Amino acid sequence: MEEDLKKIFGDNLRSKRREKYKNAGHFAKASGIGRSAYYNYETGKAFPDLTTLKKISETLDCSFDELFKPFLREEKQIFVNLLSDLKKIKASKNPDHWHVVNVIIQMAIQIMEDEKREKISISSQSTK
Repeated sequence: MEEDLKKIFGDNLRSKRREKYKNAGHFAKASGIGRSAYYNYETGKAFPDLTTLKKISETLDCSFDELFKPFLREEKQIFVNLLSDLKKIKASKNPDHWHVVNVIIQMAIQIMEDEKREKISISSQSTK
């Protein structure tokens, strides 16, 4: 999944960069990022830290969202739908409904913890 994210990011970065800059070297210089580091981002070999990601989005005048599409599209829609449903529950002011919200949040936390453990397990297996 991480490799998919790097590839999607790199492809989107290259596409956005080509809209405004003739080549990667010009963009790297304009954004204050080293050429080799930038090349690694664009080719999906590396992923920038948050500060560098902010520099990239500011230099390209685009949102983080644009650099991660379509990867975020499905996840974002799920979140938007969930948020909408939670707002409806809040509007009802029914304590039983709030119990359901609490259960959903606990389930979400458990899923995230399970996924984190799974990634750690896969990572440790691949280093053996």
